[in-house]
Amino acid sequence: MISSETYENLLKRIRDRRRNIKWFIDNLEPTGTRLTNFNIICGAIATVLTATSAIGGEPLMDALGITDPHSLTWRILFATAALFSLLSTIAANLYKSHDIASRLGKAQVCDAKLEGLETLLELDQIALKEAATQYAQYIAEISFITGSRFLKLPSALDWVKGEINEPKPNQVVGSTISCSGWVEGVSPECHFWLAVEANDYIWPKGL
Repeated sequence: MISSETYENLLKRIRDRRRNIKWFIDNLEPTGTRLTNFNIICGAIATVLTATSAIGGEPLMDALGITDPHSLTWRILFATAALFSLLSTIAANLYKSHDIASRLGKAQVCDAKLEGLETLLELDQIALKEAATQYAQYIAEISFITGSRFLKLPSALDWVKGEINEPKPNQVVGSTISCSGWVEGVSPECHFWLAVEANDYIWPKGL
C-alpha cells in the first residue's frame, strides 16, 4: 500500500516546480517584452532618420542643412540612423538566440499540465505511479529553467507573504501585547519568529 506521505511528497514536488515555473515566467516575460519594444522603437527611429528626405522633402533637407552629402550634419544623421538600426538588430538577435518566445510558451503549457496533474492527485483520481511518470515527462520539457541565465530561482521564503493586523503601526502598547495577523505560502522548512523592537533592542519569540 502506498502511504499518504508518498502522495504528499509528489504533490510538494509539483507545487515547488510550479512555483519555479511561475518565477521563470514572471522574470522572462518582461525581458522579452523589453527586447521587443526596444527593437520596434530603434527600428522605427532608424527608418525615420534614413527616410528624412522622403518624409520632409527638399524644404526639410535645406532646413537641416543636409542637402550636401558631404556635410557634417548629413554624416551625423545617417550615423545615428545606423546606430539605431544596429541596436534594433542586436535586440532582435538576443530575443531569437535566447529562444524567449518558445521557452515562455513551453513553460506556460507545462504549468497548465502540472496544475491538472496536481488536481487529479488532490482528488485521488490518478494512480501514484502514473502521476509520477507524467510528472517526469512534463518537467523534461522545461529542463532549460534550471540554471537559467535570466533569473535566480526562488527560495522557500520568496513565496511567503504576511501582515500584522494588530497592533497597528505607531500604536501605543503596554507590557502585554496582543498580536494578530495572517501569513500564506508557508513551506515546512520555514519557521516564524515574532520580534518586538523597543529602545533600539529587538526581542524575538518563536511561533
